[in-house]
Amino acid sequence: MDPDEVENATYTTTGHFYNDTVTYECIVGHEFTDGESNKTFVCQGSETWETPPEYCRSMCSIVLLKNRTRYELWCIHLKTNRKVTKIVKVLPSLESYCVLN
Repeated sequence: MDPDEVENATYTTTGHFYNDTVTYECIVGHEFTDGESNKTFVCQGSETWETPPEYCRSMCSIVLLKNRTRYELWCIHLKTNRKVTKIVKVLPSLESYCVLN
């Protein structure tokens, strides 16, 4: 039996049998509610997996910043207000971003 999907996460498994494991990893800019970015669960004897969390929550706000001659989309961490991840870096102007999206 395949493990459950977790919103905003990917997973890898060591197999689908008793005592095999599934490890969920939150996508960039997300975390589990306890602040962790990955968690491992074990396949039970009843051919089911331990129940994983339902989702990885967003840990950042997406903002548009100007860097000299280009606009960039950044993920800003909600707790520290620090830049976490640059999402897009090739926007020559705000107008082209609005037209493309």
